[in-house]
Amino acid sequence: MKINRKVKKLLRSTATIFASAGLLFLLLSASREQAETPLNERILIDINYGNGDYFVAPEEVEQLIIKELGKTLKQYTIADIDLRHLEEKLSSNPYIRQAEVFADINGSLHVNIEQEKPILRVINSSRVSYYISESGRKMPFSGKFTPRVAVATGAIEDNGKSRGGLEREGLKKLFDLASFIYHDPFMRALVDEIIVRPDGEFELIPKIDNHSIRWGDLSEAKEKKEKLELFYGKGIRKAGWQNYRQIDLRFKKQIVCKRR
Repeated sequence: MKINRKVKKLLRSTATIFASAGLLFLLLSASREQAETPLNERILIDINYGNGDYFVAPEEVEQLIIKELGKTLKQYTIADIDLRHLEEKLSSNPYIRQAEVFADINGSLHVNIEQEKPILRVINSSRVSYYISESGRKMPFSGKFTPRVAVATGAIEDNGKSRGGLEREGLKKLFDLASFIYHDPFMRALVDEIIVRPDGEFELIPKIDNHSIRWGDLSEAKEKKEKLELFYGKGIRKAGWQNYRQIDLRFKKQIVCKRR
């Protein structure tokens, strides 16, 4: 009786092994067959534009892929295409944050694009204009679409190029402030321009009325914002907008205002 149980257990284990091996063989065969499927001319492109700024068009993505391959898609099988290389090539475009490329069982090429999201327009000391994206990359200025973001001017020193990473410390600090402003609803609605002063500190120009805000450095950003929100909510209503030319937030637990 004990022997029979052991035999049955062994037979079940053997059957499981053969079934698993068969399934693996079928999966490998299907994968090999799919890899040999010829591509068709159809490229299915999906672009996530995020906040609605249209810097990259589907036809531009398609042209870039066709140019990179060098031949028509019908001359390739799925196995012939280096999908990772195409993803890297697309992601090198300054307007594209991330790219995913894959082929389906019918031979159609799928391209999913996440576009870079501009959070600041920069006009540097050499009058070169570009955008800085949410991920911290430079994006060349485009005449196709003008996003509604704050503009940075003043003593902005960089390498003079309108694409690539943020190579200088001053530019990285500007990006940090721009990120804070962009992701805070109150600050984003308020700020129209960031001025980089020669001493490296920041001055903000609001969209409302004719005054400036001395922001200072990056320290205590949340506290400065709260003071400013309180001042706009209560203090300036009593005194009147027209009486001030500058609001200074650089001092701890106080606001210093300069009258006209």
